[in-house]
Amino acid sequence: MAWGKIKISKQDRLFSKYIRERDNWTCQACNKTFERNTGLLDNSHFMGRRFYATRFDEDNCEALCKSCHLKIGEDPVKHCERIKKKLGTRRFNKLRFKAKNNLLKANQFENEEAYQEIKLKYKKLLESKNYG
Repeated sequence: MAWGKIKISKQDRLFSKYIRERDNWTCQACNKTFERNTGLLDNSHFMGRRFYATRFDEDNCEALCKSCHLKIGEDPVKHCERIKKKLGTRRFNKLRFKAKNNLLKANQFENEEAYQEIKLKYKKLLESKNYG
């Protein structure tokens, strides 16, 4: 969980919807399912949103209910172990390296082109589920 307030852009909002839809509106920790488009499920970032290189990386995000999001955020060691198990060691290490060693800035993601890319990905996901 973030240590301070980070501006939530329209890209963040759309990507969050994408992740929750990708995860079928189901908390990836407790497996509880929620109704679509409710505010009861968060898009949790393993590497915080301040790391722009992984901010919109699907491996870095998962849908979590508010309760699990809080619990997981309180124990970073357990969180690391959980994500490593989920991704496998290679993908986990690649994700951490990408976050810590990339100097990408907000303007490389918070622009109309990036928004349209996320929007297209979200649209394709909805179409694959017969929602679009």
